[in-house]
Amino acid sequence: MENDKQAHLTLGLRYEIQTAPTERHNAQEFFNFTATNPISSSVGFNVPGELVFNSNSNRGVYNTSHTNFAPRIGAAYQLRDKLVLRGGYGIFFVPNYYGPGPNIASRRALRGSPRSMVV
Repeated sequence: MENDKQAHLTLGLRYEIQTAPTERHNAQEFFNFTATNPISSSVGFNVPGELVFNSNSNRGVYNTSHTNFAPRIGAAYQLRDKLVLRGGYGIFFVPNYYGPGPNIASRRALRGSPRSMVV
């Protein structure tokens, strides 16, 4: 949207989807930090954490998020003939290659500039 010859505003919306990596023969595993370890019944107290192996019904190391809508806004203003002031803002989603596992993975959006990211 162009207001005049000196100001420019850009609006946008990005949709990101990142599917979980899978392995051809389900030969992946992940550590679930919140599950109760099977050894707990033998030792008499709760031991957190369990190694979970992938199966045909659970092929990825995390669940795919389908809600990653990321708005963007940018602005530019020409102060002088060869001097332009530019700025922008957006929400970005960090790739989750090594998630903590299905059912406990969380996607967090980062807001702001790379130097001042807020989770």
